[in-house]
Amino acid sequence: MGRSLQMEVIQPANPLKQKVGPPRLADPGLLVRAEAKVADLAQDYRDWVQTDLDQLEAKIALVEAAADAAERAGTLRAAYVIAHDIKGQGTTFDYPLVTHVAHSLCLYIEKTVDLDRTDLKIAAAHMGALRAILSNEVRGDGGALGQQVVDGLTQMVSRGLKHLDLSV
Repeated sequence: MGRSLQMEVIQPANPLKQKVGPPRLADPGLLVRAEAKVADLAQDYRDWVQTDLDQLEAKIALVEAAADAAERAGTLRAAYVIAHDIKGQGTTFDYPLVTHVAHSLCLYIEKTVDLDRTDLKIAAAHMGALRAILSNEVRGDGGALGQQVVDGLTQMVSRGLKHLDLSV
C-alpha cells in the first residue's frame, strides 16, 4: 500500500530533427512573392477555366449522344473530373462563386451518375451560370445576385435529387 512507483521518461532519438536542422527564420518576402505569383496566374485563370468549360460542355454533349448506360456513366465521370477541377481553382483566383456552382454540379453528377438518370438540363444550367459569372467577371461572392444564383441551383439540384428519391 505504501509503495511508490518509480517512473523513467525515455526520450526517443529524433533523427528527422538532426537531418532538417534547427528552425530557420522565414523569408519575410516569401509570402509577398507567392501572392504576386498567384496574382500573375489569375490573369490566365479566365482563359484556363473557359477551356475547361468548353471541355465540360463537350462531355455533356457526348452524354446525350452516348449509345448505352455504361458509355453515359463514363462520360459523366469525365465531366465530373473537369467540374471538380473548376471547383478547386475558383476560390484561389477570387472566383468563389465559380467554386460554389461547380461544387453543386459535382454533387449532382456524383449522386446521379450510377442511376443513369442524370438530368442534363440541370448540368446545362450550371454551365450557363459558370459562363455568365466568368463573362461578367463576377469576383468574390457576387453579392445578392450571386447568392440568388447559388440558391437557385441548389434548389434545382435538390428537386432533381428528390425526384429520384435521393437527398443532398
